[in-house]
Amino acid sequence: MEKGFMYLFIIIDRYSRYIVDYELSSTLEKGFVMTGLMLSFLSMMEIYAAHWTIEVFFKEAKQQLKLGTCQSRDFDAQIAHVTACYLLYTLLVYFRRVNSYESLGGLFDAIKND
Repeated sequence: MEKGFMYLFIIIDRYSRYIVDYELSSTLEKGFVMTGLMLSFLSMMEIYAAHWTIEVFFKEAKQQLKLGTCQSRDFDAQIAHVTACYLLYTLLVYFRRVNSYESLGGLFDAIKND
């Protein structure tokens, strides 16, 4: 890794808190590789869904909010830059959810009454 980010994906057992599997990658473009063969299909899909949301977060934060472009040599300034990007992303996602949320309440009421 000469320049950029490294991504560590860890699968931790919810009950025992042991690391089941991990993967280290320099890009998010690579397909999801799962070596934990002891997991059920549903468990792998839940893990992949969580992994996908993390990939989307980093992709959007890098492209739209310029995460990782801080040129300061001061560590505190870099932490402030990353924190500001994370907070801004959280606010934008919340704003999007509040303003463009489509409710299916009418559909569920019609099914419930039948």
